[in-house]
Amino acid sequence: MKKFDIKKSTVVNVSAEKVWEIIGNDFLNISNWVGGINASYSNPAETQILQGAPAGGRICEVSDL
Repeated sequence: MKKFDIKKSTVVNVSAEKVWEIIGNDFLNISNWVGGINASYSNPAETQILQGAPAGGRICEVSDL
């Protein structure tokens, strides 16, 4: 499995609360709202989960870049 870093900036014309609702609370469903991500699921190898976090880590299957 390849690993890579993606760095991108986007201006979103909504409140900070709305942005965090999407990228915080709905991040587990990222494949539903980000094009190019075919699937996203919990990383079974991650043993440390921050208090209040819905998952300790994610694995994303992406389209060919």
